[in-house]
Amino acid sequence: MAVLALAHRPLPIIAKVVGWELSTVVAMAQRYGHFPEEDMRSAVEAISTPPTVPCEVRCGSEAKPTIVQ
Repeated sequence: MAVLALAHRPLPIIAKVVGWELSTVVAMAQRYGHFPEEDMRSAVEAISTPPTVPCEVRCGSEAKPTIVQ
């Protein structure tokens, strides 16, 4: 299970592979999971940076892209 978690596989996939209920996989990950500092850092950075999603706002016949934050 740990190898799959460190390979960034989704927990529902891990549960199917090892034949456990999803709740068991979550409990084991919480109890025994030791996450590398770099993974923790990149997770925090991923939620700290506002997403830039282009949207089109029509003004007459001209489309102007805007950034949604």
